[in-house]
Amino acid sequence: AGAAAWLLWGLMPGFYTDLGLRVTVYSMLVAAYGSLSIIELWRSRRQFEVAYLPALMLMLVHTGFYCVRSVADHGVSLDQAIASNGHGTGFFSFMLFESMLYAIGIAYVTLAMVRERTELKFKAAAYADPLTGVGNRRAFMSCGEKLLADCARRGEPVSLLLCDLDHFKRLNDTHGHQTGDQALIAFAQVTSNSVRQEDVFARIGGEEFACLLANTDAQTARQVAQRICDSFYAVPMLEPGFLSVSIGIVGASGPGEHDLSRLLSKADNALYAAKRQGRNRVHLYQPSRWQPTGHPADTL
Repeated sequence: AGAAAWLLWGLMPGFYTDLGLRVTVYSMLVAAYGSLSIIELWRSRRQFEVAYLPALMLMLVHTGFYCVRSVADHGVSLDQAIASNGHGTGFFSFMLFESMLYAIGIAYVTLAMVRERTELKFKAAAYADPLTGVGNRRAFMSCGEKLLADCARRGEPVSLLLCDLDHFKRLNDTHGHQTGDQALIAFAQVTSNSVRQEDVFARIGGEEFACLLANTDAQTARQVAQRICDSFYAVPMLEPGFLSVSIGIVGASGPGEHDLSRLLSKADNALYAAKRQGRNRVHLYQPSRWQPTGHPADTL
């Protein structure tokens, strides 16, 4: 489009002999390209996972300069520059400096953005479970510690759900590992749809998953866990009710309770209590007693 506009202007009589007009048209074209680039970058800003503001600022300065040049610069020919011993060429010299600075700056910023995106991809791969697509144990420990620290600072309650698929070894032995993988993927999808974006959900073992619910008390967490349990039980794999999960729950609300290792240990006790009581159920850990809820014993 820019080349076509230049050719159209070139059809005008005297265009190539009028240096000031050529400078104005060229500056307007550069400013138009810069404006379109700024609009595109700003419109796509929510999709960027890297810092885009340096590139945006460079584009703004470059576009603004050429907007000014289209009005203020009437062009200085080489003969005029030589005849005047350089007098009156200050704007032209500044333009050369700005163009060189922009070319180097935008190249450096672009490379930095590409490098940052590559690093984020490697980091995401290191913190993701390749089968289910949710976080792995490393991601859970790292993000979980941060979530607990933030909630402890704000005085908010936190609840931990520890989930273990029932009879998973039997499922693999009877129907093959591919069916077992499908069950893991199905549970990850069911749970991801039941928790919020600010919660931390990950696969921390073979068939074991954990979820930290931010700003959630134990009773609300039990409702979430029961919803997960019911939804997974209803997954139509082979037949409805073929899959089930046991979930142990522990809450943290008081000072000193936001410790991930201790919460995992308590949730593990609640999980094994759910297993002993017949599986396919939710158990809430309390210091003095257990509170079982959920489906009857799983007979599969």
